Amino acid sequence: MFHVRSARLEMKIRVTCTLLAATICLCACNGNGTAPDNDRSTLSSTPAIATADDVVKGLAASGLHITDIQIVTPETDGHGLLGKPGGYASKVFFYDARHPKQAGSHEGENTIEMFATSDAAEARETYLVDAMKAVPDAAQSMVRSGRVLARFDRALRPEEVKEYENTLADIAPD
Repeated sequence: MFHVRSARLEMKIRVTCTLLAATICLCACNGNGTAPDNDRSTLSSTPAIATADDVVKGLAASGLHITDIQIVTPETDGHGLLGKPGGYASKVFFYDARHPKQAGSHEGENTIEMFATSDAAEARETYLVDAMKAVPDAAQSMVRSGRVLARFDRALRPEEVKEYENTLADIAPD
């Protein structure tokens, strides 16, 4: 009798293990019997973008020609907007290697400003567009993507600005 009970118990264990294995296999599949695409190379390798410095590093990692990155601090912020309500949360200056920095000049200098909200970025863009109408010689190309406002010096050609615009659309946070 002991041998019969043991066989039944062994059979229950085998059935339970088989059902458990089948459940694990079904959970690992995507519902149609094939394994999901978990290949790490297809997943985004862009780390979370939290600051303007992260944005410019993402642009550089995407193959754009970023050089001479300068992180703006409260002490170096000429506009005094860093960290203020409605102002940018972070800001960097950078150059495009195709238009290198000239000693003693800001020509070719580009800017990335990161805001707490996309509304704040839009308000800053509107302000700058209106200001540039009054001083046409100060005109810049601007690209806004979510909470990021990128400003490009006139040295960059339209197709170069478009490269930045396309990449920002992929990496900028909402």
